[in-house]
Amino acid sequence: MKPVYRFNSEQYSVHPVRCLNGLTLNIDGRQVHAHVDWQDNSQCLLTIAGNSYQAYAVQDDQQLYIHLANRTWVLDIVADESDLVAAGAAGSREDAPMPGVVIELRVCEGDTVANGDTLLLIESMKLQIEIKAQAAGVVTQLPFTAGASFNKGDLLAAIDVASEESDQ
Repeated sequence: MKPVYRFNSEQYSVHPVRCLNGLTLNIDGRQVHAHVDWQDNSQCLLTIAGNSYQAYAVQDDQQLYIHLANRTWVLDIVADESDLVAAGAAGSREDAPMPGVVIELRVCEGDTVANGDTLLLIESMKLQIEIKAQAAGVVTQLPFTAGASFNKGDLLAAIDVASEESDQ
């Protein structure tokens, strides 16, 4: 999945690659390295190229509102997670069993995992829960960083099982 956003009538394809200590955003082929420290559901400390900013981000239906450095941007969401759902059998989804917070990522996007490998550790209702791969394959999505909150049913990880099966 590569989310597509529209801003000032221009469309941008954004592919976030999350890892243990940050993320790289590939925006139409241009890479931006960032670290996001979520403070609650909408507020974070965003660090880009060594500069830190207090930022706010909220989504309302098909629009994403971002407030950063005394400016507000409104992005239209053109494509989202539905691309992954349409892929169906070619992928495995690990959805949140209940609302909570991501404690730790144990893998990165692009990692090959086996069925039963721990992908991430979450906390919900004061319990720590390991989210494990339900199929072998390549991790294609980790939508949340450590410290980020999520709701029941949110996608926590996606695995492309087709590439693993084609190797056998």
